[in-house]
Amino acid sequence: MILKTTPGFERALRRSSESQARAIETALSKLLAAFGRPHDQLGLRKLRKNIFEFRVGLDLRIVFRKDDDALFLLEIGNHDKIKRFLERF
Repeated sequence: MILKTTPGFERALRRSSESQARAIETALSKLLAAFGRPHDQLGLRKLRKNIFEFRVGLDLRIVFRKDDDALFLLEIGNHDKIKRFLERF
């Protein structure tokens, strides 16, 4: 399985602070190992069919979609931003 990014995810990553970017990088390095084990340290959970989220610290989350052998990183944000994103998705 591989990770792929979307333009929206890349924009959100560029807007992140340096400390957030480091935390995101660390969490992403653990994502592939944690996927399929929802009670692992990332707080990984299914939101909809093929749409998942995981936590990067207390306030930051990442939403992604699983397609075949890839995880597409869609958005980074706090609870409210992710909720608004999912309403449009």
